[in-house]
Amino acid sequence: MFFYNSFSDNLRKLRARHDLSPTIFANILGLKNKVSISNMETGSTMPQYNTLVEISDFFGVSLDWLTGRTNEQYTLPTIERIEDYLLNIANHVNLRDTPDLIYFYYVAHLVLDFKNYHLFRNGFTLEERADVIYALNFWRYASHRLHVEGYDSQRINIHCALEEIDGLPDEDPPNALISKIAGILKKNFPSYQEQIQILSDSCSSKRAGTIFATECNYCIAILSQAYDKLKILPYIQSSKAPEKT
Repeated sequence: MFFYNSFSDNLRKLRARHDLSPTIFANILGLKNKVSISNMETGSTMPQYNTLVEISDFFGVSLDWLTGRTNEQYTLPTIERIEDYLLNIANHVNLRDTPDLIYFYYVAHLVLDFKNYHLFRNGFTLEERADVIYALNFWRYASHRLHVEGYDSQRINIHCALEEIDGLPDEDPPNALISKIAGILKKNFPSYQEQIQILSDSCSSKRAGTIFATECNYCIAILSQAYDKLKILPYIQSSKAPEKT
């Protein structure tokens, strides 16, 4: 019973923190509908272990905290593991084989500058890093929806972008390659504001579209704020006095 109550309370806290609608969250987890989320939050049903792990990874929180085994919500090993996983996706994704990740790649590199963020991530608090994880995970889900809902209207642009990306020299350094790919996507793809509008228009109702657009903009704001801090963070860190020996 303690496990049930702790999990239910913590799940409600996480969803409330990001004002994530139960309908969207159920879709993200591949559950039937928002009733599934409500049942978990009231303790009526408990998720399977793999769903617990998905929730933990999605919000960047400790699995032990989520299930009430510790009061430590964020741990460095958990945060770093998820960040490394997301960075691996953002850096090594084959955009031709996985076109549903193109919009995730676009946002990760053009809004956040994920590669640089990863280098200076220790300058952020664990809570800030968990928020970035949440925003990237949400946009990964949004990217899949954009592919499904907006692929036909953007098909020519995607084709042109992939042709340009295929023509990039393999011997380019990884950082230069990422920069060139991001530039190609920026040139060929609609801005993230237009991407959000595509998602909003594809929803079942105007209200649902507004809710989804609000969450998208919230995630973009998290990544933008992290990028703003990132611009000054290297200078702050380099100006620190060396420790006395």
